[in-house]
Amino acid sequence: MSHQALDVLIVEDEPQLATLHAEFIEKNFNLRVVAYAATLAEARAKANAHQPRLILLDNFLPDGQGIELMEEPAVKNPACSVIFITAASDMATVAEALRYGVFDYLIKPLAYDRLSQTLRRFSQRREALKDKARLNQRRIDEMFNTYARGEQQAALPAGIDE
Repeated sequence: MSHQALDVLIVEDEPQLATLHAEFIEKNFNLRVVAYAATLAEARAKANAHQPRLILLDNFLPDGQGIELMEEPAVKNPACSVIFITAASDMATVAEALRYGVFDYLIKPLAYDRLSQTLRRFSQRREALKDKARLNQRRIDEMFNTYARGEQQAALPAGIDE
């Protein structure tokens, strides 16, 4: 039995790129694009109107920075997650995204295998958060470590760095 698809808002001012993102996520994941926004003003209106569960967010928009969207009530909602897909690779923007608790931060040009890895982790975390049972420390550690570091890496011998 398939679960209902999660609603997604794509905030991207390049229409062809927005369409590529939508086709990729709808084909490969249980996600449904409910709206597109090409400007910060549109993104604010559509985030609040649609209450998406996931936002793919570009930072460089014609009327402002995508990071400003993080202050919107619909985006601050714990049920909403944000994945940045942007050319913005400056430390200030990355640090601000981390402070806001964005799920992931992907640099353009986008590697779709990297987006796929992120969306798999996003799906795993959503499933884990549905579990109403009390969690033990090991389970909580797994959730935080997976969230912070992605797939677990094999341990390297002592004294050997990545």
